[in-house]
Amino acid sequence: MPSLFGKVLGTAAQVAGSAAQAAAQQVMVGSSAQAPPPSPPPPKVWCVTLRRKPVLTPQDEPEIGACEKLCTKLLVIPFALVTYLIGWIISLLFYLVACCCCPVFGPYIFTALAATRLETAQSLGTQVAAERTKEDAQKAAGMVVCLARFYWSVYWNMIRPLSMFCEW
Repeated sequence: MPSLFGKVLGTAAQVAGSAAQAAAQQVMVGSSAQAPPPSPPPPKVWCVTLRRKPVLTPQDEPEIGACEKLCTKLLVIPFALVTYLIGWIISLLFYLVACCCCPVFGPYIFTALAATRLETAQSLGTQVAAERTKEDAQKAAGMVVCLARFYWSVYWNMIRPLSMFCEW
């Protein structure tokens, strides 16, 4: 005679098995009815559309020949190599400033800024100091956005093209 615990486990296994089977059938029915997603457009690097072979989208027209592809690569890869090296130098300078210089000099700069704000608050009043602090925060936020966009631009237009052309 099976125990009560065994009966409960058996019933739970049957319920879980039927639920899993129903879910698998739904997935199979849903996947066969859906059309495959359309192909993305071909990538574009430095105003050069990297057309694919075989043609997948209208942007890939006309089909690119092997000779045309080779000539394009021979023309752009030397420039891409130069920009790749310059881009990594700029990137390393960003990392040098962010990881080495800021931790060393950052506390002194923030202490000097706080002392200046304290002097401004004592001489001109707290209202003027609060307004200037708000302006400085807005300028700093603008600078951070500018640096982030500059770094993204360096990566997208200087570092990335070499690998895109070589993998094409």
